[in-house]
Amino acid sequence: MKYVFAGSFLAMIALSAVAWWWQPREVDERIPLVWCCDDAPIRREQIALFNQLHPKYRLMLDPQNGQLEKVIVQSLAGVGPDIFDCYYGWGLDAFVRSGIALDCTDEFARRGTDIDEVWPCVKKLSVYEGRVYGHPGNAHAPAVWFNKQLFDEAGVPYPSPDWTWDDFIEIAKRLTKRDERGRPLQLGFIGYWEWKSVVSEWGGHIFNPEGTRCLLDSPEAIAALQFMQDLTYKHHVAPSLSGGGIS
Repeated sequence: MKYVFAGSFLAMIALSAVAWWWQPREVDERIPLVWCCDDAPIRREQIALFNQLHPKYRLMLDPQNGQLEKVIVQSLAGVGPDIFDCYYGWGLDAFVRSGIALDCTDEFARRGTDIDEVWPCVKKLSVYEGRVYGHPGNAHAPAVWFNKQLFDEAGVPYPSPDWTWDDFIEIAKRLTKRDERGRPLQLGFIGYWEWKSVVSEWGGHIFNPEGTRCLLDSPEAIAALQFMQDLTYKHHVAPSLSGGGIS
């Protein structure tokens, strides 16, 4: 038995020596910060600029754990990110109620950062019950983009600033091309539909102001979603959701 203990002891010494030999020779003494966010190319530039301006810290990107549930669970377990994104008003509510969101109100005031300078539509992602918990940094607005080359080839004038959805449909029809068998060679509209924005365009809402009732059964919301479906199955200017051709 003593040979077993002696052998184990010598093995541990050998493994410790190997571990010591493999350890990094340079120790990064900067304070690590983990940011849960999407891995867009611009993130690399943002992180490099932050690390350059703040040499005391080492900001790192974690694109795999940015979901609301993961952020909350990991944070409550003590292994959550230092910085995380909030994409919805109800998400901020969840972060604050779970106790993981930092109240930045006083610090913003001390630094002269005025949250009222941001767009009103994104304040709900940073302000909860009068307190500030972050700052908008990735706001966007849905838009319909058009290919000028295809318009020129079809002899279709570019859309005017006051064009309507009826104009949109007629233009999409003129841009749609089919072969002799009726199969689509070019569709008038291809893209990802931000359906919530379309519902808003039709004057509809997803929930009532109190957040207690879903309003997707309202006439406005139904009309918006019907319009989106008609682009494929009535006007035949858009592909189906399955990725196939025109039905």
